[in-house]
Amino acid sequence: MYLPVHSFLHEAALVHEVFSYLDFLPDILAWRATSTHTRSVGSAVLYARFSCIIQPFVHCHVRALAHVMHVTHAVITGSCAMRMLTGKDTTTNNINFVIGQGTLDVFQSFIQDKLFYHWTTTKPHYAFQCALASFTVYRRDKLFITVSEARYGGVFDVIASSPTTADMTMMTSGSFATFYPIWMLKHVTVANHTLFGGNRGTHDIGCVTHPEFEHHDNMYWLGPACGRLCSTLWCNIADSDRQSLVLEWDARFSLRSKLALSNTIWRLSDQCANLYCPYNPANNTRTALLPPDPMPSDLRSILAQEARIQSHYPHYAGTCLGVLYATSAMTPYLVSIPFLNGVSQFCHISQLEVSHWVDRLTLDCFIVFTSKFHKTYNVHPGTCGIAPEYGYTFFVTHLMLDDVTGNVLVIKHPRGNKHDIIDMAADDIAVVNALIQGAVPRVDSEFWT
Repeated sequence: MYLPVHSFLHEAALVHEVFSYLDFLPDILAWRATSTHTRSVGSAVLYARFSCIIQPFVHCHVRALAHVMHVTHAVITGSCAMRMLTGKDTTTNNINFVIGQGTLDVFQSFIQDKLFYHWTTTKPHYAFQCALASFTVYRRDKLFITVSEARYGGVFDVIASSPTTADMTMMTSGSFATFYPIWMLKHVTVANHTLFGGNRGTHDIGCVTHPEFEHHDNMYWLGPACGRLCSTLWCNIADSDRQSLVLEWDARFSLRSKLALSNTIWRLSDQCANLYCPYNPANNTRTALLPPDPMPSDLRSILAQEARIQSHYPHYAGTCLGVLYATSAMTPYLVSIPFLNGVSQFCHISQLEVSHWVDRLTLDCFIVFTSKFHKTYNVHPGTCGIAPEYGYTFFVTHLMLDDVTGNVLVIKHPRGNKHDIIDMAADDIAVVNALIQGAVPRVDSEFWT
């Protein structure tokens, strides 16, 4: 039995014939991974599919585009990315790129000088306005290229701002990723909060009106099955769980590594409309609405917030102890910091619900660039260069720690590993006080990581 299979895999024409019957990208990758012989043929098939999608827009500059995308940290979104996944032979006159901040000049030079497109408009759809530094549409005859330049949050901030869950897809010349893949493969799409940030009469974007998708504005359609898919639960782009699907065929243009380094978390809405969901405040008064208004500022309000944490339902799976410097408190206090709703096993610092004590949602209640509002200190005053055993991470409302106008929350962890949280004790307060007095104002210090 082995010899016929072995002979079959050595026949490039037969291997290629099998590929010709496969449309769905995961199926192609599965067959490609069968052996070293199918890998070489499969790589050519995948490159041919990618080229077929983008050649109408770039002609013979496919490889040049791959290089420019790599340099500008760009991804392709929209129908072209969807076509790479499904293999459906659909045509489009528009291709969408999202590029990294500060790279527009490079990308624009390629589009205008190499591809001979000309600028037409710079007004983005309102769903993306908060996530973009710039938006430009280029035209050549009947073909259009849209280029969205991300703000400081990066390209994933833009993807998380997509109007629906099915639009949260992207690809490079060697990788594909999508969020909420189970819904997308079932042709179900759910509205993102960004869709309701402007004129409700202009929802004709993405998969909102796509005839192949069943569209929902909230989670009511899920009934009791809302669970971990609740629109109010935070999702971490760095996680590789059932909330995302990542496929790769060329490690040089990996999305997986970029996803792993992302500091972006997002949620679809701040309140769930599903009557069966315990995170719907309409039928559960024990769900804590965050951030508190007003924020805890003295001992009385700190104790009241601790009571809300204890009575919160569904119960938080775990908590740690940190030190809070509240705006009207005479002394710092040890406070409980719970895990985010829905998090059962803690593995990343972004899974702490610090919003009970520090308003990290000041700029955006739905997308958070988690590294923006905390800084880690790993060298203690008076240690004479001796590496300490522990480090401390400070959470603030504003980025510059010498201009703090709100609470400051401090957590403890082993030096060099801020994702392994250690409960703070009263003895730690003196160490943190020394850090604040001797080092924290030096925001440009080499010791901040």
